[in-house]
Amino acid sequence: MKRTKYAILTAIVLSISTALAQPKANIKVSYDWHQYSPKGVQYKTRMMLLSGQEMSKFFEPVGEYVDSLRSTPEGLEALNQIAVAYFKKGDFASCPKKRIYLYVVKDFNNDILTTYDGDEGDHSYSFKCEEPFSDIKWEIGDSTKNILGYECIQAATDYHGRRWTAWFAPEIPTIDGPWKLCGLPGLILEAADSTGQHSFVATGIEKSDKSIEVIVGPWDYEKTSSKNMYRQLRKLMENPFGNTNAATNRSMGSCILNPINEKCDFLETDYKTGS
Repeated sequence: MKRTKYAILTAIVLSISTALAQPKANIKVSYDWHQYSPKGVQYKTRMMLLSGQEMSKFFEPVGEYVDSLRSTPEGLEALNQIAVAYFKKGDFASCPKKRIYLYVVKDFNNDILTTYDGDEGDHSYSFKCEEPFSDIKWEIGDSTKNILGYECIQAATDYHGRRWTAWFAPEIPTIDGPWKLCGLPGLILEAADSTGQHSFVATGIEKSDKSIEVIVGPWDYEKTSSKNMYRQLRKLMENPFGNTNAATNRSMGSCILNPINEKCDFLETDYKTGS
């Protein structure tokens, strides 16, 4: 009995220590991410940035909720029950679904930016990429713009194949921003690439003391470079039955189910060049 009590006490202490050790956010920022589907139709996804002094995380809130449930047997069972309840109501389309695979975690203490990305339909395409975020070189301009009541300054950079224009708020003292974008003397509230294919627009800011937990789903992530990741994801987009055909030695469907619109490409485009 004493050993059992000791084990329980140890587990509680370890749990509290882990919670205290987790970095905490100072602010929570909501963004609308505008992009194009493979058919060339523009759509938006609500994303969130939890940002603190030590770490930040950029993610889709609904996707994180789904991943948090899928990470344990009990949670997975609960998610299945939720799906059944929506199906019985005849409203399965409203059931919580992960639409954006992307997580971006910035470690400010070590200058490490970690990206988790992949394909929700095929979890064998799950990737983890690490790089220094100090590689982003900004050119700060003279133009200003008011966003959510904050006077923002324009800045531009060439990053992973795209030309980005961003607007940052010096009043909000953090070097953070949506996706991988960071390094300016103030929070980035808006950013768009020069082609108009991708943009991030802040829709709300509030204080937060939430712990920043890195929940990215129960998948085995392949550690690789961004270029290799996007090459594989592009190949999957263009030939969704490729793995199945190779495994079964059959030909399921055409090579391209729907022609991919030229407006549809990833946030990074330099995967098309170099090694």
